[in-house]
Amino acid sequence: MTDLVSEQQLELARASYARCQQVPDFFRRFYNRFHASDPAIPAFFTGTKFEQQDKLLQHGVSLLLIYARQANPELLARIAKRHGPGDLAIPKRLYEPFAASFLSTVQECDSMCDAATIAAWQAALEPGLRFIRDGA
Repeated sequence: MTDLVSEQQLELARASYARCQQVPDFFRRFYNRFHASDPAIPAFFTGTKFEQQDKLLQHGVSLLLIYARQANPELLARIAKRHGPGDLAIPKRLYEPFAASFLSTVQECDSMCDAATIAAWQAALEPGLRFIRDGA
């Protein structure tokens, strides 16, 4: 486990994620918010089939939560490569609006979300997002 993520924080984030996934349009709300957060973002999703993309994001968030417990580079290496300079070339500056959009969507969709839940999410997402952003 990383120094910054406690088991309690991981449990809070996992429970919150389970509640969010019960909201039928959780991922659609996230993507709408994310696309609106920066004019450069929609271009990265041209031609995207969002039913498939939602499943990829669902899996990716699960991997981020696992990575927060045990920082195994193999967990996120494929995602980092896909988002890196040799493939999608996602600018590093777009990871902040990604996280902010995700957290705002969690606040909207998780009826039990509070400050501790958001702090737990921030702590749980940060190590994996840093790994992906920095290109492994």
